[in-house]
Amino acid sequence: MNLFTKETNVFFPLHFQDNYFRPLGGDTCFPCDCFHLGSQSRSCDPVTGQCACKTGVVGQQCDRCDSPFAEVTPSGCVVVYDGCPKAIENGIWWPRTMFGGPAATNCPKGSSGETTCDDKGWLPPELFNCTSLSFTK
Repeated sequence: MNLFTKETNVFFPLHFQDNYFRPLGGDTCFPCDCFHLGSQSRSCDPVTGQCACKTGVVGQQCDRCDSPFAEVTPSGCVVVYDGCPKAIENGIWWPRTMFGGPAATNCPKGSSGETTCDDKGWLPPELFNCTSLSFTK
């Protein structure tokens, strides 16, 4: 890829480190962080950072399903009929959980949070005990 600059009126090659992107007008590169199960590869669009998702998988990093009752698998999204699917919320991966059951998992920096699964899907997570910086903003 080449880039034209108005300041110098010349083209110069624009090189990206593998699996990174740089937004238009930005001078910082960011990791693609494509979710290995939901994306077709680890690379992403060099400007937007959008990963190429498998069928039914959505999100910039291909880490979510169209359906709130499906979870990302190596073959795309698969509906879970007897509970809530493994899902990401607030940057936390919640495990597959049977209907009516609580799920507890580690939050960033070793704190913990809790959520509950019912027949309508995941209830909003209770992050009361998550006290790391990402949860205090």
